[in-house]
Formats: sequence, structure tokens, C-alpha cells
Amino acid sequence: MPPATPTPPGILGSSPALRRVLGQLARYAPTNRSVLITGETGTGKEMLARAVHDGSGRSGEYVIVSCANLAAELFDSELFGHEKGSFTGASASSRGLALAANRGTLFLDEVGELPLPLQAKLLRFLQERTVRAVGSQNERVVDVRIVAATHRDLAAMVAAGTFREDLYYRLDELRLHLAPLRDRGDDLIQIARHVVAGFEHERGIGKRSLTRSAEAALRAHPWPGNVRDLRRVLNRLALATNRKDGAITGDLVRGELAQPARPRSPEDAIRALLEDAGEATIVDLARVAKMPRKSAQRWAKTLVDRGVLARTGQSVGTRYRLATPAAVEAPAPTIDPRWQVALDLLDRDGRVTRQVLAARAGIAERSATRVLAEMAEAGLLRREGATGRWCAYVRSHPGENAA
Repeated sequence: MPPATPTPPGILGSSPALRRVLGQLARYAPTNRSVLITGETGTGKEMLARAVHDGSGRSGEYVIVSCANLAAELFDSELFGHEKGSFTGASASSRGLALAANRGTLFLDEVGELPLPLQAKLLRFLQERTVRAVGSQNERVVDVRIVAATHRDLAAMVAAGTFREDLYYRLDELRLHLAPLRDRGDDLIQIARHVVAGFEHERGIGKRSLTRSAEAALRAHPWPGNVRDLRRVLNRLALATNRKDGAITGDLVRGELAQPARPRSPEDAIRALLEDAGEATIVDLARVAKMPRKSAQRWAKTLVDRGVLARTGQSVGTRYRLATPAAVEAPAPTIDPRWQVALDLLDRDGRVTRQVLAARAGIAERSATRVLAEMAEAGLLRREGATGRWCAYVRSHPGENAA
């Protein structure tokens, strides 16, 4: 029998949301099924992935693949290895990350950042579970447990055509979702106290504590960066206090949290603009991202390819909007025939799935998926119930967010 799953190191709290995910972890870890871990940035997805491996009983290594940093031209070499001299710079052979994880766990961190061509290669590996090093004619079978993590909505990316549906189903056999810190109640204070207690043993800091007003100020903040953001702020506060007893006060916390925002990345600046304005031109994107127009066009193309942005119109020079806007008014009913078929089905049945729409409209299921996603983005529909192949859509109510 595999060992009991320990509480993941570094993940603290006793909120219902955390207890639920730890209960799932205890059931999922001993299996060989793929696990998809979802949650906002900074919630602790990598620690949860490590806990899946630790509770699996597998004898091999836990190996991390940083999907966001994988260069397309080096994907095969990094994942499957290479022979000495197989390409310029290959001064020694490498076994690759997949083989390094044999009989262990391969953790695909930020798998939603993989471009489509690399998704196809990853899918082929997951189907065949064999590797062939670059420059070699020999294939080797590997036994790896796949755990993947992402802060993106992969189901929405599938609907937008930026993530492969077949790969999504391979990864999403079991799912663990880490709730954001703002939804975990008193866990925030438990984590904060734990972090502050650790300062006593750090050189140059010493014993620190939180006053009640400091805890109230921490609780009132939304913490968009979650636990990682909380730790960062507490580190600064520990050095900022000048009280002899080392106490961090509410005034100090509020003063730190009221500081001007740190410089944003171009993506964050573009997202903020479009959340407020709804749509914008490439000139607007260049202005808020503080970059030349050509650079902004490259950023916009990258964000469109990743499913973050969508173009309004047919040419690159038209306006941009968020691919999943917070609220969109339903367009006038001058729609293409496939939309009308979907609306007729809604009138008849009250709901519509991609399978029914594909059969009635005489189109492929993938095309039906795109049609329903477009109607949801336009505010006509909202997704109901589970995501994935069997999700259904119903009509949106006035003022309701698009699914």
C-alpha cells in the first residue's frame, strides 16, 4: 500500500475549501491517473503537485517541466533527450526530463502556456509513453505519472481553439482546485502568523509579531497574488517596523498596501485597459504598455494566440477585446445561420450541447464548440454545469456575465 498522503509542506490552513482539496488529494495521490491542478497565481499549485508525488508511492523522481520557458526548437531535446553531437552545442548526451522521471512523476508547470505545435508533441508522448532522443533511432518506454498545473481556464482555451481538446482530456482525468486566499477565511491569518514567526530565526530581522489591527488590515486586502503576495508584503513589513518589541502594526500594514502599484507587465497593462474600456486599438495598447506600436502588435498577436485577447473584425489593425470579457451586451440578432440553429434548439429544449448542435446544423463537433463559445462571448449564452465534452449552454439573463 502506498504511504498516507502528508499535508503538503508550506500549505497551511483549516478552511473548508482547503480541507476539501486535501481530502481529494488523499484519494487521488495513490492512483496512477493524471491530475490537473488549477488555481490563481500564487496559491501553491506546485506544492500540491509535489504532495501528489509524495503520496503516490512511486519510486522514481519528481521532475518539473516549466512549460512557460520551453523553447520550441529545444522541446524534443529537453523532454526526450539527445545524443552527443546530434546538433550544434550537443557536447554530451542528455537523457531528457521524461526519462529522468521514469517510475516517478512528471510535473508540467503552467501547461496552458504551451503553444499548439508543442501541445501536439506532448499529446503524442502521453499517448505512446515512449521517448526517442534527438539523434537516436532507439525508442524507450517510460512509466511516468503526469501532474499538470495552470492558472488558465483550459476549457475556455479549448473552445477558443488555443488548447487541444484531446490533450485537455488526457490531462484532466482528476482535478484539484486551489481556492484563492480571499476565499479561505481565517487561513490568511494562520499563514501570516506562520510567516512572521519564521522571522525570529532569520539573520538581520529577529522576533516579529502582528497586532490585532495589523491582522484586520491584512484580512481587508484582496491579495490578488495570493500566498506568494502575502509573503512578499510580510517580508517588507518585518524590516519596516521600528518598534522595540518587533510588532507589525495596522498603520504599517495599511501604509504598505497603499503604496503605488509596482510596474506592471505589458500583459497586465493591456488587460487592465480592456477590462475598463471593453475594446481598444493597437495605438491604445501601445500607449498603456509603454512600447512602440510594432512591439505592441507582437504582444497583441501573442496574447491572441494564447486566447487572452480576441480581434474585433478581420484584420490585425482592428480593435481588440478580452477573449472572455467580464460583461458583454447581447448583439442584435443579425447572426449567422448556425447561431440561429442554436437559438432554435434553446427555444425547443431550454439547453443545447455541441453534439446536438453539430447534428442539427450539419457541422463538425469542433465547429459547434466554437459556435457556442462565440455566442457565450457575445452574451447570448452561458455555460451550465460541468465543463468539457458534455457541457451544456442555456440563455443568458439580462446583465449576466458571459460564461
